Amino acid sequence: MIKFILIFSLLSVAAAQQEEEQPLYCDYFYFETPREYLYTCQLTIHNPNGLNNFTTIGGEHLDGNTDDDVQLIYGGGGGITTNIPHIICATFRNLIRMELYELGLTAIDNYSFANCSLVNEINLTGNQISSITAKAFAHLPRLISIVMESNLLTTLPVDVFATVPNLQWLYMGHNLYEHLPTNIFRPLRQLGVLSIGNSNLDAIDSGWFQTTDRLYDLYLADNNITNITGCFAGLQGLNYLTLTGNPISEIPAGTFTATPNLRNMYFSYSNLTRLRSDSFPNLDRLTTLDISGNPIGRIDKDAFRGLNTLTSLTITSSSIHSLDPDAFRGVPNLVYLSLHDNEIGALPEGIFQSMSNLNYLGLWNNSLTTVHGKSFGSLSSLTTLDLAENEIFSMDRNIIDDATRLNTLYFIGNNCANDNFANFINNRTQHLESLSACFENYT
Repeated sequence: MIKFILIFSLLSVAAAQQEEEQPLYCDYFYFETPREYLYTCQLTIHNPNGLNNFTTIGGEHLDGNTDDDVQLIYGGGGGITTNIPHIICATFRNLIRMELYELGLTAIDNYSFANCSLVNEINLTGNQISSITAKAFAHLPRLISIVMESNLLTTLPVDVFATVPNLQWLYMGHNLYEHLPTNIFRPLRQLGVLSIGNSNLDAIDSGWFQTTDRLYDLYLADNNITNITGCFAGLQGLNYLTLTGNPISEIPAGTFTATPNLRNMYFSYSNLTRLRSDSFPNLDRLTTLDISGNPIGRIDKDAFRGLNTLTSLTITSSSIHSLDPDAFRGVPNLVYLSLHDNEIGALPEGIFQSMSNLNYLGLWNNSLTTVHGKSFGSLSSLTTLDLAENEIFSMDRNIIDDATRLNTLYFIGNNCANDNFANFINNRTQHLESLSACFENYT
């Protein structure tokens, strides 16, 4: 027994010495997804001083594999290094992906990716990178995706992307940018997705997008942007725009004239106080609009004029206390409308009458006391009506009778009835009886 313990102790000491002598070490495995099957090095690295004189990478390959078979470096959270040692790409010359997040990297220089010419995806998320040199990506001619979110960047060189013209995905949010040069994205004519959320930006440079006509997804949430006048020139191919969480107080006339193909816009939790009748011109392909969390207060006539293709509209938590009877006249094809968590005390006559395709109507947590049938018209396509957490004392039965496809009525927290009614189609008689007090109170 003593002999066994002695041998085990000697092996442990030897292993510790080997790890100390080999600060870079790989555990090899196959990374498999429905579209990928990559021989992978899960990298453990101990290099807090940023040395670059390593000659070997430890680890034992799986049977039948060599360094040339490694296509993915997975270094996520596996130790610490302030730089990217050259030996990684010198050893694994057929790498196509590098996942180097949460390693403590502080800078990317002109030689960080030397010998990495086949790499097409890089992930640098969650490091402490404060500088990237102008030619940091010069050795990566095949690069199509860069993720460098959650670092300490305050700016980038104007020509940092000049050597990667095939880039299609760029995620650079959660940094502390003080300035991004006007022409920084000019070389990226193939760019499809750009994310710069939560990055301290106080303005959108009108020159950023002059050559990015293939950009279809722009994410600018949670910045300090206040003015969007003339900011989207060059984005005629844009499909998705997210401006959530910026202190934007108005949408000037003509703001979106340069984005005729916009289909989804998220403008929630900003500072909009008014929706103009000309706020959304030329957006005749828009299908989804979310402007929740804005202190709008009132929705005026024709606020959504021209949005004939809109199918989903969300305006929740917006302090809305009144609605113009023609507020929704411009959106006849709505399928989903959510107005919950507002202060709506009454629904004008005909407010929903033009919405023959409406499938979901959410009005929960408002201040409704009486619900008139003339407000709704005949919502024959309605399947879900949410009136929960209001103060409803009376309701016109015609609303329910006309909604022949109604399947779910949320009504808990009201005065004349306090329940939710599921499977309305099969339990109609029973549910109508439960709502009888609401109907009887209606005059």
